[in-house]
Amino acid sequence: MKDIIKKNYIFILLCLVLEVIVITMFKNSDAKLTVIIAIIGIPIGLYIFNYMYKSFENTLLGCVFSIFLLPACGYVLLRMGFLDKQWMFYTAYYLIILVLLIKNGLFKRINRERNTVKNKYIRIILLILLIINIFFAYDKQLSFMVVTISFLPFMLIFYIIKTSFFKDKVMFYDKLLQSAVLGALVSGLPDSLYYIILLFKGEHNRVFGPLGSNAILPYILIMFILTLSKWIKKKGIKNIWTLYIIGFIFILGTQESRGALITIFLVYILYMIFDIKNWIKYSAVFFLVGAMVFSNVIGRSDVLKDINNIVEKKENHISKDENIEGESIKDLSLEVLDSQSKNRQILWKTGIELSRDYKVTGVGISNFKYFYKEYSKSERPYSDAHNLLLNLSSELGIPFMLVSLILMIKLGWDMIMGYFKKNNEYRIKYLAGGISLIAFFIYGNLTGIALNFSNEVYSFSSTFIILFMLFYIDCINEFV
Repeated sequence: MKDIIKKNYIFILLCLVLEVIVITMFKNSDAKLTVIIAIIGIPIGLYIFNYMYKSFENTLLGCVFSIFLLPACGYVLLRMGFLDKQWMFYTAYYLIILVLLIKNGLFKRINRERNTVKNKYIRIILLILLIINIFFAYDKQLSFMVVTISFLPFMLIFYIIKTSFFKDKVMFYDKLLQSAVLGALVSGLPDSLYYIILLFKGEHNRVFGPLGSNAILPYILIMFILTLSKWIKKKGIKNIWTLYIIGFIFILGTQESRGALITIFLVYILYMIFDIKNWIKYSAVFFLVGAMVFSNVIGRSDVLKDINNIVEKKENHISKDENIEGESIKDLSLEVLDSQSKNRQILWKTGIELSRDYKVTGVGISNFKYFYKEYSKSERPYSDAHNLLLNLSSELGIPFMLVSLILMIKLGWDMIMGYFKKNNEYRIKYLAGGISLIAFFIYGNLTGIALNFSNEVYSFSSTFIILFMLFYIDCINEFV
């Protein structure tokens, strides 16, 4: 009892000290949301550390959960004036994870014979190309940093998970998925809560949060699909996965992404085709999500402007007794599409030109931002091409992009074969894996998925979710 009280006193004292430091550093700041995130984050961070300290399993679960929260920590560091120290924060984080794993018996748990990797040689080629890319990057130091504090530690984490012994592997993998789901949900809350606050104030400003919707939506969409596959298999709705689904509905419902809206619609269609027996559940979820996102997209100022232009032009046609059928309507639709994709066209053109000029190795991972203004003749900065394939080809080279595309197609084929070969109990997992790949590809090429963000706040969540998808597919039979 005394030990428990002593630990609580230490916990409370450390919390108070850190809270005082944060409040002191932010005392003259107008960034109220950042202050709230920092104040709430301190006790949560200490609790996660205490949780991970207790066992090997807890360390891995806490690690998967907390990786999604690292960008929010980076945002706080940015506001505190430690922009250039984020790499130190990430390095310290990984060292803490490693020390805790070793302390909890890492070397006694690992057996590399347990490692299962699908399409191993394709992945080895990609890893070699990634490492070669560092030596030919425009900013070699940046590329080296990105690879060493995102790809390599994430790969090591999943290798440890796959090769470790667990008493109840199925239960652990279920907890692992829940950890990733919770991490994704918690990381999306600040933007969504701020969106609600603005609505109550009568404002309708587009919410970007610490990094913007492009940073969180890729993994939110993927985790939403994987969560849906678990929820569908449960009888009734009185289970923890229902709460997760409600959480994703709330977070997705506050987004204003046109690419997300199209992706959500196509995902619903795929579920209706391949799992029609659960159409009621799917329809209820996708109706809510779709209606909320559609409402937000229609409410965007740029979309409203284009709609008003269409109405005005139609009214002009009518007032002049001109025919508005056929070609004129087609022209108006193409005009709206052109207007809505205007910025994307500049980004895609830049990505194509960079891919043409740096065919083999690209400009270097996370180096697109150095070339955008020069190639686009634009003063507005962008850090990626807002297109998955063009991001890969422009930063990592056309060979890397082609090999990645081959891997995606092969994984998709594996999911299709698994779906048709397995019985109903296992089909839903392969369906979720396949639809996740399709959603990733569609959203990634409509809106864009950057492997990382390194302008101000560092974020490697997209890299993590890519590797998590590969891990999920490798160990799909463990995710009951």
